[in-house]
Amino acid sequence: MQYMKFKKKFILLVTLLCVLANSNAQTNSNNLFETSKNVEIYYSILKELNTLYVDTINPSSLVNKSIDAMLNDLDPYTNYYATDDAEDYLFQSTGKYGGVGCVPINIGEYIALDDVFENGPGAKAGLKIGDIITAID
Repeated sequence: MQYMKFKKKFILLVTLLCVLANSNAQTNSNNLFETSKNVEIYYSILKELNTLYVDTINPSSLVNKSIDAMLNDLDPYTNYYATDDAEDYLFQSTGKYGGVGCVPINIGEYIALDDVFENGPGAKAGLKIGDIITAID
């Protein structure tokens, strides 16, 4: 699972680098070669760290931090939202929400509903704050 997230983020990074390289009207084949070469170096370093580093690393965290550092060098308006944060960003920017409209919390060995969003799918199905989830169908 973590490898798949890492792979998606790496592909996104490669795509982002290619788009940035192609967006410049003065980009020439030498610049594309340099970008490709640097992406290969970046991937090699990540792969070596993931397999040989003395401690366990979190490749997703490293990729996110490196993307943030790269974009911080550009301007304050260029941002990257990780897949995990994309739903929150979409909700904040458009008001559209994907889910059942409930906030679960752990209470001992049970999962209960801490909040049920008004007019959300959960509320329409009759879920209420404090309901204990016993099964999901």
